[in-house]
Amino acid sequence: MKYLYGWLDDDVHIVLGVPYNLSREYDKAIASFQKALNLKPHDYSLWNKLGATQANSVQSANAIMAYHKALD
Repeated sequence: MKYLYGWLDDDVHIVLGVPYNLSREYDKAIASFQKALNLKPHDYSLWNKLGATQANSVQSANAIMAYHKALD
């Protein structure tokens, strides 16, 4: 596991992704969640967050794929 300032890298990206999504900075949120998923590819919660963000940013096809990954 990699650490950044004492936090796990994936946690940093998750913490950044949520406010980006809430502030409608969807591209930044998507990038943050994808970086976290590179570190935790089997985290269904992250796939769900990515899917919700993609749905909010009108990327329906990508959102559906992310939701399917969350269910795997």
